[in-house]
Amino acid sequence: MIQADGKQSDARMSEAELVKQIRVLCDGLKLHAFHVGSYRIPGATRRPGSSAGFPDWVIVGPGGIYFRECKSTDGRRSLAQIAWGKAITAAGGNYALWRPEALAGGHILTELQALANPPIAN
Repeated sequence: MIQADGKQSDARMSEAELVKQIRVLCDGLKLHAFHVGSYRIPGATRRPGSSAGFPDWVIVGPGGIYFRECKSTDGRRSLAQIAWGKAITAAGGNYALWRPEALAGGHILTELQALANPPIAN
């Protein structure tokens, strides 16, 4: 569960729980967030309409757009997920891997706050 400071008390959580907590943060910050994994068809080898390895999250706010892959502490990215991350980064996109430890340490909240409230240019 997320604490008042946005930090997670237990870093040993499943990817599904991490996804739920990210949704709570995005909703609270009024970010436009699309979780691709929500649309998986049971028994399908990939999500409908998506390319294998496409990041779990596309999150948009006044500060830009994030592409984020989520994994549990021990989860590993597939080769297709790694390739997508490299392609997004090479194109100038903001791609990263989020794990429960990033939630527990407040890193995810900090990134999402920056996306929701970018610094005002002078």
